[in-house]
Amino acid sequence: MKKNVFIVLVLLIITMLMIVGLQWYFTATHYKTEQELFTQKINENFKKSIEKSFEDHRKESISSLKIYLNDSAKIAISCHWDSVDKKTVFTISDVVRKKRGQHELSMSMEKITQKIEKLTPETKKLFIDQFCQNVENDLKDGKVWYYTMNIGEFLEGTYYKSSLDRTIIKDNYRKILNENLIDEPFSFVPFKTNNNVISTNRINIAVYMPQNPVYLQAYFQNPFYFLIHRLSGVLWASFFLFLITILSFGFMFKTLLTQERLHEEKNQLITNIAHELKTPLSAIQLTTEAMKTFELNRNEQDIYLNSILKNTDDLHKLTTDFLVEARLGKTDLKYEKTDISILISEILEKFKNESVVFKFKNEENVTADIDRKIISTAVSNIIDNAIKYNNKAIKSVEINILKNHKKIEITINDNGNGIPNLYKSKIFERFFRIPNDDIHDVKGYGVGLSYVKNAMRIHHGSVEVKNNQPSGTSFVLKFPG
Repeated sequence: MKKNVFIVLVLLIITMLMIVGLQWYFTATHYKTEQELFTQKINENFKKSIEKSFEDHRKESISSLKIYLNDSAKIAISCHWDSVDKKTVFTISDVVRKKRGQHELSMSMEKITQKIEKLTPETKKLFIDQFCQNVENDLKDGKVWYYTMNIGEFLEGTYYKSSLDRTIIKDNYRKILNENLIDEPFSFVPFKTNNNVISTNRINIAVYMPQNPVYLQAYFQNPFYFLIHRLSGVLWASFFLFLITILSFGFMFKTLLTQERLHEEKNQLITNIAHELKTPLSAIQLTTEAMKTFELNRNEQDIYLNSILKNTDDLHKLTTDFLVEARLGKTDLKYEKTDISILISEILEKFKNESVVFKFKNEENVTADIDRKIISTAVSNIIDNAIKYNNKAIKSVEINILKNHKKIEITINDNGNGIPNLYKSKIFERFFRIPNDDIHDVKGYGVGLSYVKNAMRIHHGSVEVKNNQPSGTSFVLKFPG
């Protein structure tokens, strides 16, 4: 049996290691996937932030251009109707002409199809909006057209830079990351250490395309905790699965150990019962054979018959003890109001023929609703053990009754051999007997104290054992009063 338990334990350990390995592989795979998704996200968002920065820069330049075009001291705008081409022609010209070059340009607008012969404020606004839209489209392609010399120089001064403002890019990037629930610190400057650093792709942020490119890259240092947080659901699920597996295997192994213990107890019980049955059965057999073989007078027959009756009583008591212990708690309790002092006195009356000195201390009017028979049997079992397992010349048993905070305490002290501390937690187990006492000169089957524990349990009470001073054992029964 022990070999089988060892094999099962080894198999359980191997299974646990395999489960841990699979969980580790599963978690590592998820972590790698999250890391790849994180890298993809920060690249996409980085690209969006730079595109947003370019867009903001263009809009800012276009806003300045609209103000510039509306300034009549700098730019003159007029229009007339071209009767040949059937369209309105707008003329835009520089008021101040300091440099040589094109200072005037005539054009028509595709979206302005109505006939306009004279420029009005509304028409001027419509033209400037359409003109600036065309300029913005050119800027998207990285081009600045010199519609006039002054307009070209103005656009170069407001739009062209060596590169975008990194502070604006950083603000845009942080905002977009937050919108995507990424709250990790980053830097545009490489970290001194490259351990666990994740970086984006390089992107050119130069505004003036013919210039040398200016590349920008974002660096995230050790986003481990962020990724772990993203995996929290998977990690918690893995943890609970592992915990449930551990508890299940623990329960299985505990059940197996319990089965082994019960198997050993059963074998021990069978050995004890076989011995206890063998003695009276052998005596009955020998007595019966003697009565059958020899011619006996009346007195001799009575002696043999009394021997048979005594051994039959022993067998009856043995079977009764087991049946009573087995049925305990499986039938309805018969509660009745009982005077505990009277009950103890009745119990002691059963032991009046024993060579033992009883001391009984009690409080008056200590009553409780109990099953008299069960409590009586429990107390009797303890007293019986106190007498049987005592090799002193003068045996004594002291019983005290105390009512304390709606609890009744029955303390039974003896001056016997005592119980080793090693076995105090085991003596209430079914069929357990202290090994040193397993010498068969004291009758017992290991069910008496198990009965006591169960009797207290079904009465919502408890039993504890401790050393008596100067020698012996003290049992304390507690139950509601």
